Amino acid sequence: MQNSCEKIPAVLSVVSKETANSTKRDHTSSYIERSSFINNLRNQQKKSEIEERDKADQRLENEILALNISSQKDLSDFLQKNFPNNTQANDIAQKYFNEQISLGFSVDKEYLLRSITKLTNNEHELSTADKIKAHKEQLSKQGKSPTEILQILISKYEKEVAVSTWVENWKSFLQLHELAENKPPTERQAIQNIIAKADFSNENAFTNSLSEIANSAEISTETKLEISQKFKGENISSVSAMDSALKQLKSKKAKIEDAINEKKFEKTSLLSEIETMEDELGNLPMDDPKREKLKTNLNLKKQVLEQTERSIADMETKKPQEVSFILRDGVSAKLNPDGSRCVEIGENKFTIQLPENALFMGRKNMLSINLAFTYKILSQLGMETLFTPKIKNGEVPDKQQRIFGSRILNGLGYKTDQILSQSNIYQLEKDLGKLKQTGSNTTGIEDLEALGIWDISSQSINSNQLDYCLHFIRENRERDVGFAELKEKMTH
Repeated sequence: MQNSCEKIPAVLSVVSKETANSTKRDHTSSYIERSSFINNLRNQQKKSEIEERDKADQRLENEILALNISSQKDLSDFLQKNFPNNTQANDIAQKYFNEQISLGFSVDKEYLLRSITKLTNNEHELSTADKIKAHKEQLSKQGKSPTEILQILISKYEKEVAVSTWVENWKSFLQLHELAENKPPTERQAIQNIIAKADFSNENAFTNSLSEIANSAEISTETKLEISQKFKGENISSVSAMDSALKQLKSKKAKIEDAINEKKFEKTSLLSEIETMEDELGNLPMDDPKREKLKTNLNLKKQVLEQTERSIADMETKKPQEVSFILRDGVSAKLNPDGSRCVEIGENKFTIQLPENALFMGRKNMLSINLAFTYKILSQLGMETLFTPKIKNGEVPDKQQRIFGSRILNGLGYKTDQILSQSNIYQLEKDLGKLKQTGSNTTGIEDLEALGIWDISSQSINSNQLDYCLHFIRENRERDVGFAELKEKMTH
């Protein structure tokens, strides 16, 4: 029994060691399993990332391929989608495709689309230009005068938007021809010759003709100045162009002033010389042989003085009193002595001031300039109260006033990203004129109230009614809607 008890610790020791070894083996096995699981998880994650990257690369490649034309089928699909049944586009595309493929390149769809569109549009413009040239030559052979040719071209193409710039040029040529009729024969012929050789299908035709007139030796300075002042604003449609024109006029004024000052200096020198010669003559004895020669020189100096004084007087009359030009009928652009700019309206010279020079190129200035035309017309109709707050003489229009002016123009369908053309202004007068009853003693504000646009009691605008009214006028412009129909439409 005792031996048996003595063996128990030894057995326990062996069991304990075996248990420890077993636990250690279990821990090791568990660690290996966890490590294997983590490695497998990482491998799967890495594999998944590679697959996703490959898919993304494939998608990107597909997107790039979709932007390019690399086969004849791609080209056919492209042409069918963008230029169906267009032989000219097909020829252009096929030629370019063959060239690129022969060099090992694919064709960019967007580039090809832009290129074909541009080329086909240019081809259309060229064909229109050729038609106009042929028409002009035909009319000339028929013995038509330049005035008759211009009138026929205007009548034929006036409603074609694609050649609207040419039509504006032709109208300017017609005005120039009328101006030439009142000039001396030599000048009249010189101006008419310049008009006759003008390329009526060139957008810069009128500007080029004005340059020829400015450089012509057969046309007097007075006539050149008159033409410059009359047509300076006709072709100006941007704020930068208006700014440039004002700077040129300022430079011309400065040159005239410099020339006047130079002549005045000559006059002062001549007066001094004449005074010296008269003193010398007074001191010579009556029988001195030098007297005759001195008298002759003195008379010559006096003649030169008279000529100099006439030159000064002539230049003073030609010198512009201010730096300004007629931008459109009844509206002038002006450079103030302090360097600021403004537009003047009508004979009373109601002034809309423009922001300072640093901001002069911005949209605010364009809106302020176009605001002048709208304000001028509404004032004539007695409706200037629509601008709230009231536009004050000599001040810069605030944001609310500029936006309201733009709202009227946009409502009637006019572009506000450039200075309104003279023809646009004439149409604007007709459009806004429909807000006024003709043959009635009512005021402009009363007419606006009758249309539901203005509430006299609250002194406020019904914006929705105004927008609807402008839209209706624009959509029915061809029918020449009268006030009665407009009122009925607005009140029902």
